[in-house]
Amino acid sequence: SLPDDLLASLKTSAAAPLTTLDRESIKRVMVVINPVSGIERPILRPLNSALRDAGFAWDVAVTHGSGDAERLAAAAALDGYD
Repeated sequence: SLPDDLLASLKTSAAAPLTTLDRESIKRVMVVINPVSGIERPILRPLNSALRDAGFAWDVAVTHGSGDAERLAAAAALDGYD
């Protein structure tokens, strides 16, 4: 699992009121995960807990190669994710 300080930070960030550029409330998010970068720790359970508790509907996409994160983020924006 994630370290307590990182989990607390994630929950605090998710609970903060977030808005889009036009000041609409963010409700639906796509989380893009790059499994090759960073530290090897489980992330889905803490993400689910923090985002669910904050009232977000969310999905996850996993990168597999160079440029995937940009493509996934662009596709999510086109699909109506905030």
